[in-house]
Amino acid sequence: SPFETKITFISVTGVFTKDYRHNVENCQILITLPDCLDITILNPKRAAWTKRIRWVIFDEVDTYIM
Repeated sequence: SPFETKITFISVTGVFTKDYRHNVENCQILITLPDCLDITILNPKRAAWTKRIRWVIFDEVDTYIM
């Protein structure tokens, strides 16, 4: 139909925790835990990925709740 519009969404965020990983390789903003970030950054196979990351959000809310 001439009135149909296709909308494409691009996710710029990724999530990396011990139990869940989503869009880690392609993200620009990573939501993670400090110990998970260490695992990722210290992995030589992810050197190119590490250079591309611009923002990191540390999820430590559970520390404040306890």
